[in-house]
Amino acid sequence: MKSILILTLFVISGVVRAETVTKFSCVTDTPVESNDPKHPTKPLKPTEFSFAVENLNSEKPGYWTEKENDEPVVMKPNDSILDLNDNWQIQAGAEGLELSSDGDGFQYTTVVLYKDSGYKKGYARVKIPDPPDHSEDKYSTVTCKLELKK
Repeated sequence: MKSILILTLFVISGVVRAETVTKFSCVTDTPVESNDPKHPTKPLKPTEFSFAVENLNSEKPGYWTEKENDEPVVMKPNDSILDLNDNWQIQAGAEGLELSSDGDGFQYTTVVLYKDSGYKKGYARVKIPDPPDHSEDKYSTVTCKLELKK
């Protein structure tokens, strides 16, 4: 009888601790685009991007996708230099949630969403190792809307 009770409690506690998925819909407050004439984006517009995270408030959050082979981050425009789908990482820290990608070595992209804003505010930065015009790194603040999925 005791083993049945223990098993029942284990199953019930497993249901209570079900994973949660948080969907993010974000936009840069200013355009984050390349000055490279080979990759013009006219007119320059803020970049919209969306992604979903499972276990957001844990030490090891992860991207969540509907299908196994989907890209974790959907970008608009899809050719934005704010590329978060090449060799990506996602991690949680004291500051908040950090998404990063090395853009296959052509640029380094980082998006940080501040924990104290409820992950609704942060910044995006793109470092280009050798831009054609040797301009500064690209930077913008970011605003996100969150939706909890179960």
